[in-house]
Amino acid sequence: MNNIIHINKSDPIIEQWNTAIDKDAAFKTIAFKFFGGDSSKLDSYLQTFGQIVQSIKSENVSSEPEEVNEYRQLAMF
Repeated sequence: MNNIIHINKSDPIIEQWNTAIDKDAAFKTIAFKFFGGDSSKLDSYLQTFGQIVQSIKSENVSSEPEEVNEYRQLAMF
């Protein structure tokens, strides 16, 4: 009998990160999916594996002011 067990050693976080085309969207999705939305935990996790995340963060910083959205409650008739 052959009792060999094959263990898949691939890390799903690193695998999703490496296969992602849109790194910004992948960063947010992986942070939500695996780290409860905490992007700083994902950042430190990716840095332990030598993944470069600084290029994503520099793209997110914009010199344009953020748009302020005003939400109003509609009156019920």
